[in-house]
Amino acid sequence: MNYSKKMPGPVKEKPYLDALEQRISRHPDHLMTPRGFFDLCHSAPHSEFYD
Repeated sequence: MNYSKKMPGPVKEKPYLDALEQRISRHPDHLMTPRGFFDLCHSAPHSEFYD
């Protein structure tokens, strides 16, 4: 793992995260659904976890 690597440019996930937050606020149990779990898994910037 290389933690010294900087995120390239602006974080592209921001609009996606905003949409996910809106979806969760409308449906609090969204994360309990398979689709919600998929959204949660794909909402994190992957370069933080994988190299």
